[in-house]
Amino acid sequence: MMRVLKKGLIRILIFMMVISAPVYASNNQEDTNMLENKRITPNFTNISVFSSTLNISSYGKASVSSYLTARNIDSLAIEVDLQQLKDGRWISIKKLTESSAGTSGGLSGSYYVSKGYIYRTVSKGMVYKNGALLESTSAISKMESY
Repeated sequence: MMRVLKKGLIRILIFMMVISAPVYASNNQEDTNMLENKRITPNFTNISVFSSTLNISSYGKASVSSYLTARNIDSLAIEVDLQQLKDGRWISIKKLTESSAGTSGGLSGSYYVSKGYIYRTVSKGMVYKNGALLESTSAISKMESY
C-alpha cells in the first residue's frame, strides 16, 4: 500500500514539475530581449499590395507577372529579374521593367528557359510622388524547376 502511494506521489510531483517549467521558443537570451523591445509598426505607408509570380510550362515557357497597388502616389515602377540557378549562383537571364502613372500597375512577360535548371524571379516595386521615391519593396517568387 505504501509503495503504491509513493509511486503515485512521485508521478504527481514529476507531472507538476513538467507543467510548471517555463518554455521559450528561443533559448537565446539575445533573441528574447529583442522580442521584448520590439515595437509593432506598419511595414508600408503607401504600398498596399505587391505580388510577383513565376510559372513555367511543360514546354519551358516561363511566364512572369508582378502587380503593385499603392495610395497617395502619382507614379510607380516595377522591375522583374528572371534568374537561373547555375553552379550554385543565381544568374540574371531576363529583365523586365514597367513604369506607369497612377496608383496601380502591372507587368507581365514570357521567356523560354533551358531545361535542367531551377528558376525564380526577384521583383522590385517603387512608388513616387512628384518624382521623389516614397517607398520601395521587393519580392522573390517561389522556385520553379524545368
